[in-house]
Amino acid sequence: MIWIFFDKNTIMYKIIKKILQKLLQKKQLFKVELFLREISALFYFGKSVECNVCNSKFRKFINENNTLICPKCGSTSRSRHLFSIICDMDLNENNKILDFSPSRNIYRKMKEKYQDNYIASDLSGDFLFDEKYDITKIDCPDKQFDLIICYHILEHIIDDLAAINELYRVLKPNGQCIIQTPFKESEIYED
Repeated sequence: MIWIFFDKNTIMYKIIKKILQKLLQKKQLFKVELFLREISALFYFGKSVECNVCNSKFRKFINENNTLICPKCGSTSRSRHLFSIICDMDLNENNKILDFSPSRNIYRKMKEKYQDNYIASDLSGDFLFDEKYDITKIDCPDKQFDLIICYHILEHIIDDLAAINELYRVLKPNGQCIIQTPFKESEIYED
C-alpha cells in the first residue's frame, strides 16, 4: 500500500486559484491579489523561510509544480533571485529603470521605491505595465535608462539581435542591463 500525504493548505491554494482564474479577468485578479495573498499567508505562519521581496517569514513556501511561491507577495525563486541582484546594485531613487514584463511583486516593490523613474513594459497584457514597448523598436530617445531589466524575455523574441541593439541604444553609457534567459538541457519551444 502506498500512502501519499498532501499539504491541505497547498491544495486549498491551488483550488482557490483555479476558481478565481475562471471567475475574474486578469486585471480584476491583479486588484484583489494582495488581499487574497494576505489571507493565504496566514496558513503558512512560521519562521523557517524568508521572502526577500516582502520581508516576510513562513514555515514554508507554496510548492506549485516545483516552483516555490511566497504565500504573501507571490514571488517565485526566480523573482527573489532577481530582486536580490537589484538590491545589491548601487541604485538610487533618481535612477531611471526600464523593466520588460516584470512579475507583479517586483513591479509593486520597484514602483514603491522608484515611482515614476521605474517604467514597466509589456505587450501581452499579462503583466502590470506602464508602457507597451516593442523591445525590437523601443519608443524612447537614446541613452535614457540607468538600468534595464530583461529577465526571461529574449527567448520569446524572434529578432533577438534587434532587441539587444535597442536595449543598448536606450541604455545610458554607464548603465547596466540585466539579461537572463532559460538554460535547459532539454528542448524548449523557442528558437
